[in-house]
Amino acid sequence: MFDIVVIGAGVSGSAFCRFIDKKYKILLVDRRNITQKTTAKTCGGLLSERGQKAMLSLGLELPSSCLAKEQVFGIRAIDFDSNKERFYQKRYFNFKKEEFDYYLLEKSLPNIDFREEDYLKSAQFQKDHIKLELKSGTIKTKFLVSAEGASSMLRRHFYKPCSSYYTAIQEEFKSNKDMPYHLASFDSKVTDFYSWIIPKDGRLLVGSALADQPNEKFELLKKSYQKLGLIDDIKPLKRTGAIITRPSHKDVYLGKNNLAFIGESAGLISPSSAEGISYALLSGYFLADSLNKGFSINNYLKKTNSFKRSILKNQIKSHIMYSNFWRSVIFSSGLLSTEMNIVK
Repeated sequence: MFDIVVIGAGVSGSAFCRFIDKKYKILLVDRRNITQKTTAKTCGGLLSERGQKAMLSLGLELPSSCLAKEQVFGIRAIDFDSNKERFYQKRYFNFKKEEFDYYLLEKSLPNIDFREEDYLKSAQFQKDHIKLELKSGTIKTKFLVSAEGASSMLRRHFYKPCSSYYTAIQEEFKSNKDMPYHLASFDSKVTDFYSWIIPKDGRLLVGSALADQPNEKFELLKKSYQKLGLIDDIKPLKRTGAIITRPSHKDVYLGKNNLAFIGESAGLISPSSAEGISYALLSGYFLADSLNKGFSINNYLKKTNSFKRSILKNQIKSHIMYSNFWRSVIFSSGLLSTEMNIVK
């Protein structure tokens, strides 16, 4: 019998295991082979100021092994709908997500048992325990944590899905020229969210969050980038995909009794920027802290009240950012932008 089983060894699951008390018998399960550092969720790999603040508050550093060699200091934003563009200075860290996942997991391993290439098939709640059917066999636990991400099976079965889902597609391309910025683009023919290009260790990561017809819309995006000379070819070296949520504040669900949700499975990801690392780190820590003080999630629910307000704030911001009219007004005004004349 385990005290706690955690499904998902991404940022939120690993953060929880890093801070949970060693007095508990913990099992962490993930379907990936994370120790090989070859698999990671589709992610551009930019650590925002909010994510940096979360890491600082939890006493976590970002090792140089996690950093990409291109550390650039701005974003080139292109609005294809209004044919306008602007530069914005941003203090992001450009990091390698697979290395970051392994770094967080490695911090957690002394506290836990870990099974990779394993996954949850079913969960049955009994009077005093939960019976779990894993790929590797049947186990029992007193408490269950869903850190499964957007595709959480536990959320679908025991609460309800989020109201909005997107397919994130990212492809990797050869880079024959320097790109001294990250790129974000907006094009209503492609998506009502946003797309990106991020330089990463001599390659370019091209991605988009797509509401429908993901493959067709992604090809349309690549052709637009190719016309601008941003990519030379539309045949990728590598392609990954994932489902992500774009929640409203009403989609945030943190759990009940002996089942808790953290990270994106709880609906914790920004609906304006898809930034989720800060929420993942903090929700993982807050749940661990709550259980360390007593086998109850009451303190976790209190500590995370602010998350719903944060999601609501970003929801309102999203309505402005992704309105063609207001985005055109903002681009025309130059609000918060930086004048750039990049020397070639």
